Amino acid sequence: SMGDLESAKKIREEIKAYTDEKEISESLFINKVFFGNIALYEKNWSLAEKYFETALTIESSIFPKPKLKIYEGLMQAHEKRGQYKEANKYFKLHKELSDSINVISKKGLAISLESDYNREKKDNEIELLNTENELQQLRLSDQRKTLIFTSGALLLFLGLSFLLLNLFRRVKSQNVIINKSLEEKNTLLKEIHHRVKNNLQLVSSLLTLQSRDIKDEKAVEAIQEGKSRVRSMALIHQDLYSKDNLKRIGMKKYVENLSRELFTTYQLEDQDIKLNLDIHDINLDVDTIIPIGLIINELITNALKYAYKGKSSGELNISFFEQNKKLILEVKDDGIGMNRQVFSKSNSFGNKLINSLTEQLDGSIKISGDQGTHFQLIFNDYKLAS
Repeated sequence: SMGDLESAKKIREEIKAYTDEKEISESLFINKVFFGNIALYEKNWSLAEKYFETALTIESSIFPKPKLKIYEGLMQAHEKRGQYKEANKYFKLHKELSDSINVISKKGLAISLESDYNREKKDNEIELLNTENELQQLRLSDQRKTLIFTSGALLLFLGLSFLLLNLFRRVKSQNVIINKSLEEKNTLLKEIHHRVKNNLQLVSSLLTLQSRDIKDEKAVEAIQEGKSRVRSMALIHQDLYSKDNLKRIGMKKYVENLSRELFTTYQLEDQDIKLNLDIHDINLDVDTIIPIGLIINELITNALKYAYKGKSSGELNISFFEQNKKLILEVKDDGIGMNRQVFSKSNSFGNKLINSLTEQLDGSIKISGDQGTHFQLIFNDYKLAS
């Protein structure tokens, strides 16, 4: 309305007078932002972060738009320093502020459109009144009533149509904003999983390079086992990066990929060990599949390294399923055999890791050593993917 326009002009003049009194703070703010951008250019991320955070405290009395540049700078500085949680924080703040500015701009446009609409509506009403006056002189009373009724119905229909159209446009605009926000969030999460996977692969490569200069066989073996554990986690982030659902991992495909890589690494050339998999295609949450993946990695590695010593062939059976609100993992070989006492007395890091991760999932371990070794692990505390 015209009153809203006059109020907006008055507020604009008050803001201008206020900002004139804040020239010193604004100058200091511009100074901090300027040096923050220079620090970004020089890749001095911590210094850039300091300047931008100082500017953010000064900027509280100035217009909101400069905050966008500050949030961009802080988001870039934290990302380059590997502080992805903080980078995501300023990404959200940037998005929220940008949306707020857009909403304010749209409100200003709405006021202008409303003013034009009201002016046009008044013109139409004047024209309609003139027409009605002419018709009053030419038509009978019943015709005049019919015309008034028809005109009212038309105006009501047009008014309702306008309201529905306006509501539809607002809902559509909000849906676009929400969908865009979700897409940006998923893109950021996928990028995080991609970087985690690359970093884990880098760790694996560094372990490989380090093992080349080590002569001690036990040390080399320990490094190889470390590489397998890192790879078991990298496979999870690789699978997450390639999917639309960023929290769901299919157990069947994951175990197939993990066991295939372990067989390539540990199976001797003169051995023929057959792998039999019975994995139900259960979708697990990331927090559940990481410890289970590490456990499976240890059990397959132990079987291939120790169960078939002196044997040229054998079978390794792995099953995984959900039953009575419990996850059950079974790994059975037909090797030389190991009982519960031997497993409990072992001080190896791999066995300690199995016990620790099983306790983490509120699980239990059953071991029998007749005609090979049979592990049965039951997990009570787990999360299925939503």
